[in-house]
Amino acid sequence: MQAGRFVPIFWQVTKFTAVGALNVAIDFGILNFLSLVTGVVAGAGVGGLNAVGFIVALSNSYVWNKWWVFEHSGNPKGEELARFFIVNVSALVFVSASLAALTGLGRPWGLTVPEWENAGKAGLTLLAAAGTFSGLKFLVFKKRGAEQ
Repeated sequence: MQAGRFVPIFWQVTKFTAVGALNVAIDFGILNFLSLVTGVVAGAGVGGLNAVGFIVALSNSYVWNKWWVFEHSGNPKGEELARFFIVNVSALVFVSASLAALTGLGRPWGLTVPEWENAGKAGLTLLAAAGTFSGLKFLVFKKRGAEQ
Protein backbone atom coordinates (compact mmCIF):
# COMPACT_ATOMS: atom_id res chain seq x y z
CA MET A 1 0.00 0.00 0.00
CA GLN A 2 1.12 3.51 -0.72
CA ALA A 3 0.49 5.90 2.16
CA GLY A 4 0.32 8.80 -0.28
CA ARG A 5 -2.79 7.43 -1.97
CA PHE A 6 -4.69 7.49 1.33
CA VAL A 7 -3.27 10.60 2.92
CA PRO A 8 -3.49 13.42 0.37
CA ILE A 9 -0.59 15.49 1.74
CA PHE A 10 1.80 12.53 1.33
CA TRP A 11 0.68 12.06 -2.28
CA GLN A 12 1.11 15.77 -2.89
CA VAL A 13 4.61 15.75 -1.37
CA THR A 14 5.45 12.68 -3.50
CA LYS A 15 4.36 14.48 -6.68
CA PHE A 16 6.21 17.65 -5.59
CA THR A 17 9.34 15.55 -5.08
CA ALA A 18 9.02 14.01 -8.57
CA VAL A 19 8.62 17.45 -10.15
CA GLY A 20 11.50 18.68 -8.02
CA ALA A 21 13.72 15.84 -9.25
CA LEU A 22 13.03 16.85 -12.86
CA ASN A 23 13.68 20.50 -12.01
CA VAL A 24 16.93 19.59 -10.26
CA ALA A 25 18.08 17.62 -13.32
CA ILE A 26 17.35 20.62 -15.55
CA ASP A 27 18.90 23.10 -13.11
CA PHE A 28 22.06 21.10 -12.36
CA GLY A 29 22.46 20.10 -16.00
CA ILE A 30 22.45 23.71 -17.15
CA LEU A 31 24.72 24.86 -14.29
CA ASN A 32 27.26 22.13 -15.03
CA PHE A 33 27.11 22.73 -18.78
CA LEU A 34 27.64 26.48 -18.34
CA SER A 35 30.41 25.89 -15.78
CA LEU A 36 32.12 23.52 -18.20
CA VAL A 37 31.83 25.93 -21.13
CA THR A 38 32.84 29.06 -19.22
CA GLY A 39 35.24 27.55 -16.68
CA VAL A 40 33.43 29.41 -13.87
CA VAL A 41 32.92 27.05 -10.92
CA ALA A 42 33.34 29.20 -7.81
CA GLY A 43 32.63 32.59 -6.30
CA ALA A 44 30.27 35.30 -7.48
CA GLY A 45 30.29 34.17 -11.12
CA VAL A 46 28.77 30.82 -10.23
CA GLY A 47 25.79 32.63 -8.70
CA GLY A 48 24.94 34.11 -12.09
CA LEU A 49 25.35 30.79 -13.87
CA ASN A 50 23.12 29.20 -11.25
CA ALA A 51 20.36 31.69 -12.06
CA VAL A 52 20.19 30.61 -15.73
CA GLY A 53 19.44 26.97 -14.93
CA PHE A 54 17.07 27.98 -12.18
CA ILE A 55 14.99 30.15 -14.52
CA VAL A 56 14.62 27.35 -17.09
CA ALA A 57 13.66 24.88 -14.34
CA LEU A 58 11.25 27.48 -12.94
CA SER A 59 9.15 27.45 -16.11
CA ASN A 60 8.94 23.66 -15.93
CA SER A 61 8.08 23.89 -12.24
CA TYR A 62 5.15 26.24 -12.75
CA VAL A 63 3.40 24.01 -15.26
CA TRP A 64 3.82 20.75 -13.33
CA ASN A 65 3.06 22.22 -9.90
CA LYS A 66 -0.01 24.11 -11.04
CA TRP A 67 -1.70 21.36 -13.01
CA TRP A 68 -0.44 18.13 -11.41
CA VAL A 69 0.90 18.63 -7.88
CA PHE A 70 -1.56 21.20 -6.55
CA GLU A 71 -4.28 20.53 -9.19
CA HIS A 72 -5.06 24.21 -9.40
CA SER A 73 -7.54 24.78 -12.18
CA GLY A 74 -8.13 27.92 -14.11
CA ASN A 75 -6.06 30.22 -16.22
CA PRO A 76 -3.03 31.80 -14.62
CA LYS A 77 -3.86 35.11 -13.02
CA GLY A 78 -1.43 37.94 -12.45
CA GLU A 79 -1.60 37.55 -8.68
CA GLU A 80 -0.89 33.81 -8.90
CA LEU A 81 2.06 34.33 -11.22
CA ALA A 82 3.41 37.12 -9.01
CA ARG A 83 3.21 34.92 -5.91
CA PHE A 84 4.83 32.01 -7.75
CA PHE A 85 7.59 34.35 -8.88
CA ILE A 86 8.14 35.76 -5.38
CA VAL A 87 8.31 32.32 -3.72
CA ASN A 88 10.74 30.98 -6.31
CA VAL A 89 12.90 34.08 -6.66
CA SER A 90 13.30 34.01 -2.88
CA ALA A 91 14.62 30.45 -3.24
CA LEU A 92 16.87 31.54 -6.13
CA VAL A 93 18.37 34.40 -4.12
CA PHE A 94 18.93 32.12 -1.14
CA VAL A 95 20.58 29.33 -3.16
CA SER A 96 22.62 31.59 -5.47
CA ALA A 97 23.96 33.89 -2.74
CA SER A 98 24.67 30.98 -0.41
CA LEU A 99 26.35 29.00 -3.19
CA ALA A 100 28.55 31.95 -4.12
CA ALA A 101 29.58 32.39 -0.48
CA LEU A 102 30.07 28.67 0.11
CA THR A 103 32.22 28.08 -2.97
CA GLY A 104 34.19 31.23 -2.28
CA LEU A 105 35.27 29.92 1.13
CA GLY A 106 37.28 27.01 -0.24
CA ARG A 107 36.79 23.27 -0.49
CA PRO A 108 36.50 20.86 2.44
CA TRP A 109 37.24 17.14 2.59
CA GLY A 110 39.55 17.22 -0.44
CA LEU A 111 36.67 17.74 -2.86
CA THR A 112 37.41 19.09 -6.31
CA VAL A 113 35.97 22.50 -7.15
CA PRO A 114 33.12 21.04 -9.28
CA GLU A 115 32.33 18.45 -6.59
CA TRP A 116 32.11 21.16 -3.94
CA GLU A 117 29.99 23.34 -6.24
CA ASN A 118 27.52 20.47 -6.75
CA ALA A 119 27.55 19.32 -3.10
CA GLY A 120 26.84 22.86 -1.95
CA LYS A 121 24.08 23.33 -4.47
CA ALA A 122 22.49 19.99 -3.51
CA GLY A 123 22.36 20.85 0.18
CA LEU A 124 21.08 24.35 -0.42
CA THR A 125 18.47 23.07 -2.89
CA LEU A 126 17.08 20.67 -0.28
CA LEU A 127 16.78 23.52 2.23
CA ALA A 128 15.07 25.74 -0.33
CA ALA A 129 12.65 22.96 -1.35
CA ALA A 130 10.97 22.89 2.05
CA GLY A 131 10.27 26.60 1.93
CA THR A 132 9.17 26.43 -1.69
CA PHE A 133 6.65 23.63 -1.04
CA SER A 134 5.12 25.59 1.82
CA GLY A 135 4.99 28.77 -0.22
CA LEU A 136 3.37 27.07 -3.21
CA LYS A 137 0.84 25.16 -1.13
CA PHE A 138 -0.25 27.97 1.18
CA LEU A 139 0.40 31.15 -0.84
CA VAL A 140 0.33 30.38 -4.55
CA PHE A 141 -1.94 27.41 -5.27
CA LYS A 142 -4.08 27.61 -2.11
CA LYS A 143 -7.55 26.19 -2.65
CA ARG A 144 -10.14 28.89 -2.20
CA GLY A 145 -13.88 28.81 -1.57
CA ALA A 146 -15.65 25.82 -3.15
CA GLU A 147 -12.30 24.31 -4.23
CA GLN A 148 -11.41 23.45 -0.61
